[in-house]
Amino acid sequence: MKNRIKTITRLIVFQFLLLFLQSCSNNKKNNVNSFIEEYINTVSSEHAKYKSNITEKMKNYYMDYENKEMADMPEYLEIGPFRNNVLLINSYKILSIKEIKDVKIPECKHVYDIDVQFEIETENGIAKQKIANYWVTYYKNKFYIYGDNFLQDIYILKKDIN
Repeated sequence: MKNRIKTITRLIVFQFLLLFLQSCSNNKKNNVNSFIEEYINTVSSEHAKYKSNITEKMKNYYMDYENKEMADMPEYLEIGPFRNNVLLINSYKILSIKEIKDVKIPECKHVYDIDVQFEIETENGIAKQKIANYWVTYYKNKFYIYGDNFLQDIYILKKDIN
């Protein structure tokens, strides 16, 4: 009888621990989700205001190669030239947030790979889709953009046009 009670107790503790870990993981993903939405909205409003690739306010979101704040741009970028294509974004949605286990960025405990789908309005009025990929790091209790493959274009959410 005692062994059975111990087994049941262990099982309950184990299930509680799993529930707790899952809750922590979901909370981090929610925090990453909020951060990336804040970043997208900030970039859009900065682009609408200044029409330039990187502004001073946007630098608050980037971490440089020495893990310092206020980098000029993300450390990791998709190779390609900077262009001044201004893209009007009808809407966007976050497709996935995955924690990357095998990327070693010094002093960063967590690195997330995020795919965001943007719906872009074209000149002829037909919408097309573009998937942007971001790497987000968690460093000193703050999230930073470490990688971004959308810096080649200036994008503005429709709501920021006015």
